Amino acid sequence: GKRNRSSENQEVANAKDDKRNHKTRMDIHIHREFVRIRAEKRELVKTAKKAVSRADREVKYWTKRWKVEEKRLEKIKQQEAEVALAKQELEALGGLTMRQVIQEMDRRMP
Repeated sequence: GKRNRSSENQEVANAKDDKRNHKTRMDIHIHREFVRIRAEKRELVKTAKKAVSRADREVKYWTKRWKVEEKRLEKIKQQEAEVALAKQELEALGGLTMRQVIQEMDRRMP
């Protein structure tokens, strides 16, 4: 057991030495460039996620507006049809409403 631990510790120590070793280590300018690229990528992904979220919200808003407008137009058409039907009934019944015609018929009945 102890030999394995000491060999693992030795490997860790060797890895640390390699990091400290200036011959095998990455140049600081290259390292900074990689760090900058990673940060820029993170920022771009964050910005893209926000843009997608805003676009989804806008699609949801306009979809709802469209459905509401569609229902409103349907209701208007239905009301216009009812008014047209009422006008036809009025003309057919000689300018009287159906209720007035029924009342008139009741009066005439003995």
